[in-house]
Amino acid sequence: MKKLLTFCAFLSAALLVASCGASKKNATVNTLGVEEMKSPAQVYAEEAPDNVQRAWASYNDFDPTVANRGAAALARAELASQIGIIVQNAIDIYRGKFTQNVSDGSKTKQVTDGGGEAGDEVKAASEELVQGSKIVKSNTYLQKDGTRTAYVCVEVNIDMIMENVKNNQKLMHLISEQEKEMIEQEKQEFEEDMREAFSNYRKMRGRE
Repeated sequence: MKKLLTFCAFLSAALLVASCGASKKNATVNTLGVEEMKSPAQVYAEEAPDNVQRAWASYNDFDPTVANRGAAALARAELASQIGIIVQNAIDIYRGKFTQNVSDGSKTKQVTDGGGEAGDEVKAASEELVQGSKIVKSNTYLQKDGTRTAYVCVEVNIDMIMENVKNNQKLMHLISEQEKEMIEQEKQEFEEDMREAFSNYRKMRGRE
């Protein structure tokens, strides 16, 4: 009887070891690596409501103040780049409405390719447009090497952008490509086209 009990105990132990071995053998190994986490500033930028335009950036430095300032400067540069693209797209939409075949003998407005002097004007105007932007999210993380990485999200109100665009004489002349001042109705038409460009830009970024 004692031998039988000893044999049963040994058999149970053997089955347990075999079972554990099978579990280890059948376990799947994750070969996809570690998922990269988004910073709160990036998430905040991607979840911007329709009435604001946001951009984010990061900067690394041993001095946390320098890191934050660097991230803010890069975020505003990114925001200016976004605004520049949107303004140029709005100009293309606006002028496209007036583009007609040369064969009909009517006057046409030239559609710019966004390069040269016109591109410089749009870039300069975009940098001015983001001067009223504000920091809405900021996080700083201490790294293993003792440096700090700052993540900053900045935003600018779209209504304020519209108003500043309409008050920018150089930009208005660029849009109209005429010697005369744009009348209020034309400015309103361009504002509608620019809001459409904002919407199109968000949809494009959402698909990336």
